[in-house]
Amino acid sequence: MAETEDEVRIRGPSRHVEYYFEDGNLVLLVENHLYNLHRGILTRHSDVFSAMLSVPRPNGEPEGSSDMNPIRLESIKSPDFEKLLWILYPPIIGQHRPKTLSQWTSILGLSHLWEFRGVFQLALREIEPLASDPVDRILIARRYDVCHDWLLPAYTSLCERSDPITLDEARLLGLDVLARLAQAREAIQRMIWTRRRNTTNDFTNGGGGSNRTSLFSQVGDATFHTVNSAFAGMDRQNTGLGHTTTSSHAATDSFPLEHLVIVAGCFDLQIG
Repeated sequence: MAETEDEVRIRGPSRHVEYYFEDGNLVLLVENHLYNLHRGILTRHSDVFSAMLSVPRPNGEPEGSSDMNPIRLESIKSPDFEKLLWILYPPIIGQHRPKTLSQWTSILGLSHLWEFRGVFQLALREIEPLASDPVDRILIARRYDVCHDWLLPAYTSLCERSDPITLDEARLLGLDVLARLAQAREAIQRMIWTRRRNTTNDFTNGGGGSNRTSLFSQVGDATFHTVNSAFAGMDRQNTGLGHTTTSSHAATDSFPLEHLVIVAGCFDLQIG
């Protein structure tokens, strides 16, 4: 039978089976697990650990020097910390142990928290093909201060798709994003209608089908610029990892329904 949390606390912390290295020189406590890692690896890749461990040590036994006096990483879950260590201590160089969106998002979160810049960029590259749902991509980007350019494909996908935004998606995205999506989608539909009309007129007047062939590439480029323009006005700020992000936050269950109905009319929002 599995131990309860109280039983684990009474038993005290135990050395992690995989990440307590005998030649380690920095002991960390995460939940009820002790990790003996290498100071140089953490300070080389993390701005936060580099700053934290560069502080002059007080007299006596410094934190992190033994199992009895570890550095405590409060509010961190052992499974999340282990996933970060998968990257810092790969079993095979060049091969990545995490495979799922959940695993890479966990790594993204801690690398953002402690400013592991290289790990953060790696996690983003791996998440990109896994985050097929544009709403998931937007939420990840906003939670972890990912750059504006990384968001544009997700915004574009929501503007181009035929299915309406659902109520759950609207609550997650928030009114600001929803209104800008509605603005962009309306502009795209108007642009497509205008260009199709002009192309039809050219064809009727003997212009041939060359313009009709190029319509799709023109619309594709214009769509990207339209979406970019719609979101260009959102406030952006520099983050600790050198990116820019919007300051808009995801909505909660208190998202005003009356505001949702106002936007719904111009966005074909599915609120039923």
